[in-house]
Amino acid sequence: GRKKTIIFSSVVFFIGWMVIAEATTVAEILAGRVLTGLASGFYSTAVQVYICEIVEPSIRGASGSTPSLM
Repeated sequence: GRKKTIIFSSVVFFIGWMVIAEATTVAEILAGRVLTGLASGFYSTAVQVYICEIVEPSIRGASGSTPSLM
């Protein structure tokens, strides 16, 4: 589900940033950037849907559109 996707993408984010932090070549930096970019794609869509599912119906519209505006 969405919660597992968010957790998985957080792990991929962490690995990507560790690769970038320990990089000694440009290829390693690019590999880290690819990992963080993929995690960002998974994360951004899953979080938006997850927020809309758990928030109260009265503020669902505002909370669903806020991440897009940011």
